[in-house]
Amino acid sequence: MNKNAMKVIDVVLLGCIALLSISVLLSSMLIVFSEKELVFDFTSAGFSFFLTLYSFPIKLLSAAVAVFSIWAVVKNIHRTRLAFIYGQLTNELFRCEDEIKDILAKKIAPKDVIVVLQNKLSHHANLGAACDYFSRCANPELSIDEFISHLTKLGIKESDGVYRTMTQNLTLRLTRYSLALLELSEMSEDKMFVKYYANKYISLMIDLHHYKAEMDINLVHICFQLSSVQASFDYDFKKINGAGHILIAKEFQKLVETQKV
Repeated sequence: MNKNAMKVIDVVLLGCIALLSISVLLSSMLIVFSEKELVFDFTSAGFSFFLTLYSFPIKLLSAAVAVFSIWAVVKNIHRTRLAFIYGQLTNELFRCEDEIKDILAKKIAPKDVIVVLQNKLSHHANLGAACDYFSRCANPELSIDEFISHLTKLGIKESDGVYRTMTQNLTLRLTRYSLALLELSEMSEDKMFVKYYANKYISLMIDLHHYKAEMDINLVHICFQLSSVQASFDYDFKKINGAGHILIAKEFQKLVETQKV
């Protein structure tokens, strides 16, 4: 059940409850005004008279209570379902991140990169330049994200087969990661949570796109949009420091200007 369907159900059920409640009130008022002499007592005859007189408002009230019970059940089921889906999405997000970190944690020595280049690019026009580039590399070890951009600049793409399995694994996990974030942004009110995780791998995703990996640029754009969500905070300093908040604000500004110098 999506948000729109739930909103429709909410409107319909709450509308029915409101209509029934108004009907109970109006019918009760009509009975009071139409009956000139109303005498109630706590005898069986008095209760019987009351139930007979107010049978219609009581039935309406019972219907309102029944509809309210249905609304509460539907609302509870929807919340439970949302909590379940939210848990699944966050687990998917964290699982993807752990797998991405595992891939990025694998280090490769430049000399091993040269061996791979020689095996995979025996007829590539830029083989010599690439081997020379990595032979002069100062870093003793590189992770996949560190040399993707270097390979791209050297004119080498994923289709050339250099560490293609690793880049494909990264693309797959980043795709799942992005889609989980997109779903979470629709469900969660915690925009800062989504913003934090959306910003983590944008550079790597762009590098994979330039490397001609199967990294959908639309997913990169989604993460960029989600990482740029503006969060507004309404800090009411009166609640913190009362009437003295203006003086404290001036002292804070002086401190900022002093440290700036």
